Amino acid sequence: DYLSQYSDILVALHLHDNDGKIDNHWVPFHPLGTINWREKAEQLKKTALFNRMITLEANPEGDNLLDAFRAALAAAKKLATL
Repeated sequence: DYLSQYSDILVALHLHDNDGKIDNHWVPFHPLGTINWREKAEQLKKTALFNRMITLEANPEGDNLLDAFRAALAAAKKLATL
């Protein structure tokens, strides 16, 4: 559990989802993602990282960068409610 072990020395965190097989770098809450974001949000709240920079993946599927940014913004809003 690297998050709890090293959170006191990290200054930023990159969050993304994946399918549990490869490092897909999908936006959090991707329909095919396997990350339990409610659990991760609870872990983040217990660390100093909660008040630091958190970057979300905005990896476009295809060439539509605007949709990728919209998906990342929606994921950020959803994470903020957990």
